Amino acid sequence: MSPTRTANAPFDASDADVVFRTSDDVDFKLYRVILAMASPVFKDMLGLPQPPSSDVDESLPVIPISESGAALEPVLLFCYPATTPVIKNLSEARLALDVATKYDIACVVNSVSLQINSPRFMESPVGTYFLACRYGWKEVAKSAARACLTIRSLGRPSVFSPELELATAASYHRLLVYHLACGTAARALGLSMGCRGSQIS
Repeated sequence: MSPTRTANAPFDASDADVVFRTSDDVDFKLYRVILAMASPVFKDMLGLPQPPSSDVDESLPVIPISESGAALEPVLLFCYPATTPVIKNLSEARLALDVATKYDIACVVNSVSLQINSPRFMESPVGTYFLACRYGWKEVAKSAARACLTIRSLGRPSVFSPELELATAASYHRLLVYHLACGTAARALGLSMGCRGSQIS
């Protein structure tokens, strides 16, 4: 069994009243009131009797969490009154959203959706589109679908994103229909402009 270590600030508070211990033995020293306000699942967990652990503090209950420290930390940062963590890529977004969904932490889902709806995530529009569909973010999905128009042939097997695993057949079909319709309209406009140009000359 590996030795436990304490998480980084602000999860190392000396006056904390509960400890979350992750699957990789990282101890997050936390405040019950913040956890209960952030998540109804956490609130229920905190209501269950928990045995204290003498290797942390005999007065502190220790609650085992199945997530790793790396997965739990950004989610808790969203809940705490501290600097909002920056989601760097879709992989981090998916990880945070998986944890937030499991524990019903609405503030995390909302915060991630705001970060996803930015130009840097539209550089990976296919993945962003399916992530947005998975969580019902209509405006993000629309922006990502428009960004997908830069992909010449969307239906090719080479156009793959891990977020396709989140997609329903219906959401994928809608994206393909939109892509095809926009391409058809653009070609028709181009032909029309070409005809007008030839008449001018």
